[in-house]
Amino acid sequence: MRGTLRDLGVGAGLFSFGESSILAVGSHPLGTGWRVSVQHPEAGERLAGYRLRDQALSTSSTLYNGARKGAVNEHIIDPSTGQNVRQTRFAMVQAKSAALAEAFSTAAIVHKPTEGMMRYPRIISLDVFKMSLAKVTSGGGSYA
Repeated sequence: MRGTLRDLGVGAGLFSFGESSILAVGSHPLGTGWRVSVQHPEAGERLAGYRLRDQALSTSSTLYNGARKGAVNEHIIDPSTGQNVRQTRFAMVQAKSAALAEAFSTAAIVHKPTEGMMRYPRIISLDVFKMSLAKVTSGGGSYA
């Protein structure tokens, strides 16, 4: 995607792909990375902040996403069981490509991230949270 945009003459920009994925091409006009905040899908509190430059950020969640507030939206399927993921989880992945960020954020909802996932060379950060309606109940990782 970034290569196509560059071929079209786009040197810098911040592109949103719905509510879950963002691609940053180049730098912000002020010379810094593009500032992006991620909020709790229901409570609205800020969970993390990122500065993206030639990177993507994707989030995946079993919360809300058009479902009744407070309900788990069972739209992600665990391929090992064929069942919908029913736990309340939220994942954020910062990566060198939009496709990787999207794939890893969904995979992190299904399976607890492994050290192998974290060492994948194009993954910059990966955070998964088990969530309650109002706050993060457990999680980990560092924020850029």
